[in-house]
Amino acid sequence: MGKHAILLIIAGVALGFIMGFLIANSVNRTEINGLRAQLDAARSAVRSGTDDENRETLSADEIKSKIDEADQNPNNAGYQKNLGLALYRYGAFKNDPDVISQSIRLLERASNLTPSDKDVTIGLGNAWFDIGYIKKDNNAFDKSREFYSRILASDANNADVRTDLGMTYFLQEPPDNTKATAEFKRALTVDSKNEKALEFVVQSLSRQGNNSEAAKYLETLRQSHPQNESLVSLSAQVGQNQPQ
Repeated sequence: MGKHAILLIIAGVALGFIMGFLIANSVNRTEINGLRAQLDAARSAVRSGTDDENRETLSADEIKSKIDEADQNPNNAGYQKNLGLALYRYGAFKNDPDVISQSIRLLERASNLTPSDKDVTIGLGNAWFDIGYIKKDNNAFDKSREFYSRILASDANNADVRTDLGMTYFLQEPPDNTKATAEFKRALTVDSKNEKALEFVVQSLSRQGNNSEAAKYLETLRQSHPQNESLVSLSAQVGQNQPQ
C-alpha cells in the first residue's frame, strides 16, 4: 500500500496522476470505514448536511484512544501491526505526517516483536516514503530504502517494492536519476508490464536526455496499458505525438 496524496510537480506529468497513484496505494473508502470500526469510535449517526470528507475524518481523541491502548499492550504484536498499518493508511489519505509518524512508532514496535513480518517491513518502508514525500526529507527516503532493501534481500523479484525503491531516488532532492532508472529497469526485468515502473522509467530516462530509450518504454506502456492517464503528458515529455 502505499500512498501519499501530496502536491508535487514532476515535469510533464499531470498532478492528477501523482495524486491517483498515492491514494490508490494508500487507502480506499472501505478501509477508512474499517479503521473507524477498529478505533471503536464510530459515530452513532451522521449529522445531516455533513459532507463525505467530514464523515471520513477521525478526531484526535479517537486516534489517541487506540494509540494509548497500543502503548498499554506493547507486547501484542498483532495489535501494533494492525493499528499501525491502519493509521498509516489513514495518515497517507489525509496527508498528515503526524499520524504517519505515530504509525511508524507502532510498526517499529511490531517489527521488533516479529522481524520477519513482511507486511510490517513494507509498511515501514511506505510510511517513511510518505514522510519523505510530504516533507521533502531525504533522510526519510534513506529510512524507507532500509526497509525496502530488507524485503528485496529475501524477495529480489518483488517488482512493486523494487519500483518503490526506485521512486525514493526519483523523488529525493536532488534526484538521482541514474539509480532510479536502474531500479525501474530491474523491476521491469521481473514484470515487463509493471505500470508504475514503466511510467517512471520513461520520466527518469527523459530527465537524463535519453528520449530515444524513453520512447521505447513509453511504447510498451502504451501497448500494455492503453488507458493510462499519463500517456499524453509522457508523450509530450519525450517529444512524441500521442497516437489518436
